Amino acid sequence: MGKTVKVESEAESVIGEFASIKERRSITPMDVPHFFYHMGPTARMMNLPMVKENEIGFPNMKFGEDKWFFTDVFFKVRAVSTTKKPIYYVNRTSENPSSLTRVTNVLEKEKRILT
Repeated sequence: MGKTVKVESEAESVIGEFASIKERRSITPMDVPHFFYHMGPTARMMNLPMVKENEIGFPNMKFGEDKWFFTDVFFKVRAVSTTKKPIYYVNRTSENPSSLTRVTNVLEKEKRILT
């Protein structure tokens, strides 16, 4: 896990750095403070053979599929590492107008997650 950088047209900001405030090598997921808080796979890199061996995939959902996927990963991994370096960039620039986060009503999104 590392930091996520949100890139907007006018600025960049670091988000999701709760787990990446220091370097840690091969610790259990439960040893990372707030590890379970953000269950999306942003700012995380996974071992592909582990994902394939455990048949972990994204379910056919419009919203929340990332949380489902990462929950499955969380329960299969034996160790994690964290870095202070950015490893994920989120595009929130004005040149990305069709982003799902821009075109989705937050109430509609919550309703679909719950049904």
